[in-house]
Amino acid sequence: MAERTRNQVVAFRVTKAERRQIDTKVRSSGLSQQAYLLRAALEEPIYVVGELKPIGRASCRERV
Repeated sequence: MAERTRNQVVAFRVTKAERRQIDTKVRSSGLSQQAYLLRAALEEPIYVVGELKPIGRASCRERV
């Protein structure tokens, strides 16, 4: 299997409140921040076990 190299950086600015929301969702997901944001950006549903519903896009919420 070919080894994948991630050598590109994606950075963006958020408010303190947005950062707290992101951190809370990342912690709830049990994923690393990188894994969480990659999945969210690539439109894959992220399920938080305690809530059993996807986090993110409205189209994902309609599947529940």
